[in-house]
Amino acid sequence: MNYEKFVEDNSLNYQILEMKFKQGKSYKEIAGELNKSIITIGQRYRMFRWSLYTCYYRYLKSIGLEVDAKDIRNFYQSSSHAVAYLEKTYSEALTLFRGDETPVFLENVKNLPPYRKLTDRQVLNLEKKIVKAREGQGRTFADIGKELKITKEKTRRIYGHYYHKKVMKALDRIEAHTGNEGSYFIFDYSDSSRKRWELIVKDYPDLVQDLIDN
Repeated sequence: MNYEKFVEDNSLNYQILEMKFKQGKSYKEIAGELNKSIITIGQRYRMFRWSLYTCYYRYLKSIGLEVDAKDIRNFYQSSSHAVAYLEKTYSEALTLFRGDETPVFLENVKNLPPYRKLTDRQVLNLEKKIVKAREGQGRTFADIGKELKITKEKTRRIYGHYYHKKVMKALDRIEAHTGNEGSYFIFDYSDSSRKRWELIVKDYPDLVQDLIDN
């Protein structure tokens, strides 16, 4: 697929993007002009980011460039940043692909962290720093991420995964101790791993005492 065809197939989503970036309009304003719900506008915007990332990746692959698309996406945890990274790193190839059209996200993404592969040990080290900064200092994910040179989305993901691991360990203990599987209730309780963990600590403090942070 060439870029012109991609834009044609995603014309409404591309229009939303232009209204957001070039005209500086809010989701509410865009929704009003296009006679769509705010939720729909947000969904279409997010869909376009992912579609463009996939389109770029397939093109780069087709001309023989090796791109670790999965790891790049995992590092940024943000389609906007992942797209901007490709537009910056493969500038020449993607400029030709777009037919000299300007980069779509690069100029609109602020503070693009340098991409790097993270080992398991590095992730665990980031995890400790994030939890300490978040809970010990009450800092925002954006602020923590800026200091650690990762996106706020990646910061939030690492933080959530920290509590997800606790929840899964606790559920195994609860099931072994009570004979009841509590996962359905716990996962219905909240989308937040931390809130799920807080409920477990409240209901089964003795079972998970060693998992509670001091």
